[in-house]
Order: sequence, then structure tokens, then C-alpha cells
Amino acid sequence: MRIHSNGKRSPGKAVRDQILRIARRFGVFITREPDALVYEQHLRRILSAFEINCVLDVGSYQGGFAKMLRRLGYMGLIVSFEPAQSNFDVLEAERGSDGKWRAHQLALGATTGTKTMQVFSGTTFHSFLRPSEYGLSRIPEITQRAAAEGMPALALTDHGAMYCAIPFYKAATAAGIKPIIGVETYVAPRRHTDKEPRLDANPYHMILLARNR
Repeated sequence: MRIHSNGKRSPGKAVRDQILRIARRFGVFITREPDALVYEQHLRRILSAFEINCVLDVGSYQGGFAKMLRRLGYMGLIVSFEPAQSNFDVLEAERGSDGKWRAHQLALGATTGTKTMQVFSGTTFHSFLRPSEYGLSRIPEITQRAAAEGMPALALTDHGAMYCAIPFYKAATAAGIKPIIGVETYVAPRRHTDKEPRLDANPYHMILLARNR
């Protein structure tokens, strides 16, 4: 969404949204993502058929799912849960004055208590899970095996994270082989800021390897 310096939506965005709303009233749906359209129609039927009046939005991120529900015409209660501070601040701003949309800065689990969250520099991949001890424990074994096989270098690509980069670097250099630092990233189907459920839930994967100049 384009936002002017005065905090208002751009005229082009407002006109486009109005055209889309009018088209929908006549049963005409204009979209670049037909899969998302099918998902929204299915969700609308479920909300109506089961007369749902309360939705628990767990892991709300920045409120994308709740906003979609409102766009589909759902006017019942929405209770969102988002533990990460930066995302919760955006969620609160999106919620605005919607009296039937409540937000809580906490995570849901089987027990009551507090936990340390691993927070990344971006807005996603935050997790209560620590790096796998199993994975960390295997790094010395893998690097030593690579050295024994005469391999000059070895790469490690964590999936969506770089928890093991430093332990791997230290183990590889200690074993006398060149560590190649990498990561298996997620590539957004559309823009990295688009977070609509289902539509953006299946990103592509790309492996990136660091290279010295």
C-alpha cells in the first residue's frame, strides 16, 4: 500500500479498491491470484454455513488474516495473538478502532509462563525454539569427516536461519578446511511485505552462499 507523508492512502490505491468493491457486488472478481480468490470464497462459505461469530487468530503477525476477514464481510469477534513486539505494534495500528478485534501480545501454549524468543532482524522467523542441539552436536563430526576425506571446503546452509554459522565456522577452521557460510532462504511469491494467508504461505526456496571478493 502506498502511503503519503500525511499518512493517507494514495489516490490511485483508493480508486482501485473502490473499483474492486463495486465489481464484486456484481459478481465480477478481478485478481492476479486466482488461487487466493478460490480460498477467499471457500472461507466466506465456511463463515456463513457455520455461523461463526468468533475467530482466534494465532500467530497473527501484522494482522493480515484479520483484515482479510473484514474484507470478506465477517463482522464477528476476532482475537489476535502475536508475541513479537515489532509485529504487535503494527497489529495494534491496523486494528485501530475496531471494537470487535482484540489483540494480545502473547503466544499460546500448553503451559503458562515466560520464554526467551529468538528474534531475527526482519519481521519473520522469530521462534521460541533454540538451534537444534542435534545439529550443533554433529558439526564437529561432519567437519572432521570432510577433512579426513581431503575435502578443501565445506558448506552449511541452515533452513531459514543462520543459528549454526558461527559454530560451523569455528569447527571447520579448526579442522583445517574452508567454511562456506550459507543459508536456505525463502523467496516471496509476490512482494516480501505481502503476508496474506495461503496466498503467501508457500514461498520458493533459494540457497545463498557467501563469497569473498
